[in-house]
Amino acid sequence: MRKLLEQCELPAIVFGDFNEILYSDEKDGGETRDDRQMANFRHVVDSLALRDLGFKGSPYTWSRGKSVDTLVRERLDRYLASQRWCALFPNVVVTNLPVNNSDHGPILLKEEVRQRGTRSKMRRFESLWLSNENCEKVVKEKWNEDECMEAPTRIAQTLEKLSQWASSTFGNIKKQLKETEKRLKYLQSCQPDARVLA
Repeated sequence: MRKLLEQCELPAIVFGDFNEILYSDEKDGGETRDDRQMANFRHVVDSLALRDLGFKGSPYTWSRGKSVDTLVRERLDRYLASQRWCALFPNVVVTNLPVNNSDHGPILLKEEVRQRGTRSKMRRFESLWLSNENCEKVVKEKWNEDECMEAPTRIAQTLEKLSQWASSTFGNIKKQLKETEKRLKYLQSCQPDARVLA
C-alpha cells in the first residue's frame, strides 16, 4: 500500500479487508490484539495521510465462532482515503452491512445527495420484476398507449405504471429489506446467547 500510494499524486482511496484493526475497541472476543501490530497499521495510515471514512451500522465487519466462548468479531474492513479524495467527495457515507453468508460483511460506500426543497421520487427498474410473467404485458400495454408521444415521456410513464404494478404485486420490497436488515443488525449487535448459538 505504501509503495502504491507514495508514487500516486492523484486523489486516492483504498478499501477492503486490511486484516488488522487500528484500535483495540474494534475487536470483541478472542485474544487481545498485539499493540505493536495496531501501532504499525496506524503508522502506515498516518504516514500516507489517509483518513478513515468511518461507518454507520455494525461496528464489526468480520466474525468467527458459533458459541459464546469462541465468538470473535473485528472491524477488519474499511475505506481509507487521501485528503484530496475527501475534498472531491465530501458527502460520502460508509455503511457496514450485516455479516450474512460469509465471515466478512459487505461495506458500502455511497454519496449522499443533499438537495434543497422537495425531491421527486426517483423510479428505478428492478430486475425482480422480470420474475413475474405479467411484467412484459404491463410494459407493452403502457408503451403502446400513445405512439405519438416522445420517447422520454413514454419511458417515464411506462416506468411509473410498472412501479405501480410492482408495488401491488410484490409489496414494498425496500421496506421489507430494510426491516430484515434492521433485525439482522440488531441480532448481530446483541451479546451472544449460548442458548441461541447452540
